[in-house]
Amino acid sequence: MTLRLESGDDTVKSDYFEDAVLLAAGREPYALIEAAVTAAAALSGGARPLRDKQLPPNLDVFGWCSWDSFYSAVSASGLSDAVQSLASGGTPPRWVVIDDGWQCTEVDEPYRNIPTEQLKQKMLKDRNVGEKPGDAAQREAYLEGEMEALGQAARDVPAGTAMGAYLQEIRASGPPEDDEAPSGVDYHSLARQHAISSSVEEGPASPAKAKAPYRPLVIRASSTIFQYIVGLIFGFFQAFIVIFYQWVVDPAEHGTWPVNLFTYLTTGPLKGSMLQFFADSTNFTRRLTDVKANSKFSSPYASPDDISSGRREDLKAVVDHLRNRFNVDYVYCWHGLSAYWSGVSPDSAAVSKYGPKLHFPKPTPGLSEIEPSTAWNPGILGGVSIANNVDELFSDMHAYLSAAGISGVKVDCQAGVGLVGSALGGGPAAALKAHSALEDSIATHFKDNHAINCMCHSTENIYRWRDTAVARASDDFYPTDRASHIPHLAACAFNGVFLSPLALPDWDMFSSRHVAAEIHATARAVCGGPVYVSDAPGSHAFDVLRRLVLPDGSILRAKLPGRPTRDSLFRDVMRDGDTLLKIWNMNATGGIVGVFNLQGASWDRSRRRFHIHDSTKPELEALVRPTDVEVFRQQLEAAGCDVAGMLAAAAAAAAAEAAAGAQREAKLRQSSSSSSSSSSNSGAKRGSAAQRGSEQSLRVPLLAATRADGGSGSGSLAGSMLGSMDAVSSGSADDDTGSSPAGPPSAGVPASASASTSAASTATALGNGAGRGGNNGQPSSSNGNRNGSNGSSGTSSFVSSARASSSRRSAVSMPGLVAGGGVWDEDEEGGGAPSAAVPDFAVYVGATEELHRVSWDQGVLVSLEGWQGTVVTLAPISRFEYGGSSSHGLEFAAIGLSNMLNGGGAVCSVHAERLSPDGSMTQDTGRDDQPAGPQSPEQLLVHLTVRGRGTLLAYSSRRPQSCFVDGFEVAFHHVGERLSVEVPQVGSLHAGRSEQALVISY
Repeated sequence: MTLRLESGDDTVKSDYFEDAVLLAAGREPYALIEAAVTAAAALSGGARPLRDKQLPPNLDVFGWCSWDSFYSAVSASGLSDAVQSLASGGTPPRWVVIDDGWQCTEVDEPYRNIPTEQLKQKMLKDRNVGEKPGDAAQREAYLEGEMEALGQAARDVPAGTAMGAYLQEIRASGPPEDDEAPSGVDYHSLARQHAISSSVEEGPASPAKAKAPYRPLVIRASSTIFQYIVGLIFGFFQAFIVIFYQWVVDPAEHGTWPVNLFTYLTTGPLKGSMLQFFADSTNFTRRLTDVKANSKFSSPYASPDDISSGRREDLKAVVDHLRNRFNVDYVYCWHGLSAYWSGVSPDSAAVSKYGPKLHFPKPTPGLSEIEPSTAWNPGILGGVSIANNVDELFSDMHAYLSAAGISGVKVDCQAGVGLVGSALGGGPAAALKAHSALEDSIATHFKDNHAINCMCHSTENIYRWRDTAVARASDDFYPTDRASHIPHLAACAFNGVFLSPLALPDWDMFSSRHVAAEIHATARAVCGGPVYVSDAPGSHAFDVLRRLVLPDGSILRAKLPGRPTRDSLFRDVMRDGDTLLKIWNMNATGGIVGVFNLQGASWDRSRRRFHIHDSTKPELEALVRPTDVEVFRQQLEAAGCDVAGMLAAAAAAAAAEAAAGAQREAKLRQSSSSSSSSSSNSGAKRGSAAQRGSEQSLRVPLLAATRADGGSGSGSLAGSMLGSMDAVSSGSADDDTGSSPAGPPSAGVPASASASTSAASTATALGNGAGRGGNNGQPSSSNGNRNGSNGSSGTSSFVSSARASSSRRSAVSMPGLVAGGGVWDEDEEGGGAPSAAVPDFAVYVGATEELHRVSWDQGVLVSLEGWQGTVVTLAPISRFEYGGSSSHGLEFAAIGLSNMLNGGGAVCSVHAERLSPDGSMTQDTGRDDQPAGPQSPEQLLVHLTVRGRGTLLAYSSRRPQSCFVDGFEVAFHHVGERLSVEVPQVGSLHAGRSEQALVISY
């Protein structure tokens, strides 16, 4: 290992750095990473672990962000238009992010004039180069022409590159390509944002409001056309430079002649021209001039054109309008860690009390080698003005926002703290000061910890997140950069492994009407983070959104940070041509695995851009097992299952099978008479051997663990594997009657994200290892012998009966596997010993709408075409006894709403009650204080708490008699063991509740 340490400041030098590296090793990857990262944070910056932080409530509702819709041309009317447009399709956003464009900012004075005005002032030797009355309209015309010319070159510059980031707004302002959704901004509105100061001066009329001297219409029109033509000329010249840069300079290595030449020109002879380009075309050299909003937020109906009105802001009226008219619950505002991209203006009276001072950063040698473009970064050329009184700056800004009704902030450009630190004692020192002030201000002014950290992946930032609990996991979602859409998901998944011990990863917004909308929506369904889009008004794919968003604007968010499964952690899911990415997560009553085919596109280090390296995008397949869900795996191991041995055996069998297949293919290719067979064989679906597993594991139960006969005289109702994620996290679980033995510690499961359990019946969760019909884990038939008394089925059947006289009880009440390592028999000495009985699992594949039944050591083969994804829902099958005989037992597992991507998140709880002949209810609690002797209940009621509406899918071994939702009888269909119940939103809608009570009667 080679270690390189840089203080970030030439004046900070040392021969010794304490606690520079932390090395950790272990066999449990998620627990290991959580322990290592939290330890490193405690040593390096004081960030508390996520499990100790409060998650903001906006995570559970659907959101909309203004950036990709309006960019810096965002206005109050644009917010209303976007929210109303989304609500009209049944997906109302209850969370709005006002991104870059609401603040008062300005470029430095030398760059506020157009070239012709600068030439005029120079010829007249006039030292006052500020804008004169009437200049704004001409500057707007000039910039519009310049942007149109630049826009032609911008279309060929990927947004994910250094130059693409500068031209992102100009690229989006042009006409969209065939597969792109239009944005809500054009060249004219964007030019106006850059032409007019967004500052609103107190007292006398500002330059934006001052009246221009009268000039005849012909002269004004001629002057405007002239400036537009001049802008086109300058724009075409800049476009030539952009193309040269993109194809010659950007791909060049550090220290080569293109980089050295461009560095010399931009930091020497062409420095002024470069800064003028940034001032005209980007926001990166603008500085904050006031902590208040600009004139585009002077009323709820203010438009982008109001930037030139000079009206005073009324952000509170804008926020009140969103809340009262559109039922928006949370509104965030964007700002930078340095307040704005280039800091705080040293020339503005409104911010002078914060002591802004201009610093000229210097990139470290290590950063320059990785990204040579930092040498001509806007902050390097123009400097960054840092507030000395940053505590007061954040406090005043956040107090103003909070008084206006803003719920929280999205804090961007945090990675720039390393650059700025080169003049402030190093990045860590600068980060300490900035984040301490930021965290204190957020805690003071925004209740419920409403904040998102953004562009923040240097450890000098990560380790300073003392209280804030959400962080962006990747670079921006770039709608116009096709090659970036797939690597974005891989970056979020793998970065999330490192980030999740300290913050909940935010996978960023996306666009619903987009070529990559389907796979991004699927990823948001399993990521466990916020779900929000950046659609322009009227540009939506509601068929995509309705699978993520409930009618009340809430979402079905998974309980944990989504992370790659163990067999994905060390695979190249973008470039090896074989591996599907699998991401696991948990809901309240089951687990989910997102499966994604990301092969074909990746970040190319030599090109310094996202690149599609394989346009064929091969169809691949992978095996999804219950053990892919880490919580299930830990509980299975605690129950005595040899998970590692089973996986090793399956991988070895798969490798042998792959080798044999390769030999067969080689022989076929050598035989000219078998050309057609060879062609057929070579077109077979591919997948990594580790993820496919062996074909034998699909067809034959691999009984890696001994299963115990449940017997007929004991057992509780439906055992719990899920237990509670609290139990998994803390290592223990309690029931009504006492403490159950501790289970294994959690693999990175934050206690704050634990699932709630049902308060009713307890369950012992026993499934059987036989009785499944068909290969590949297909649903078993409803007439199998697994319902027989004593579990006798001709082969090993391990169904335990659940009678009122049960002497066994489980630790928790949620259907699933046994918590704490097994089912505990109190008849045995010493309080009982764990058995190795575990349930089978119902597995639902969203892409094919197929329902399977598998044992813990089996799986379902999932096949995906390129750049596609699906959600696989896994639920432990519970056994409920009723009717006085085990022959009347019910095996049941709730899958969830089949019309939602994470339909399993709709099921909040499951419990059962038996209805006695006299009509009284008996809860199946598994307690041994129930009356002894035979019982003869005639009915079983399964109660589910469900969020949302649609078709609820469940595994049910018996056909129910009836189904009721909030007291209303509803239709259902039962075929084989597949139960579908139509869940309309009825009583809960009128009662203002988000949950509904579903009762299934047997």
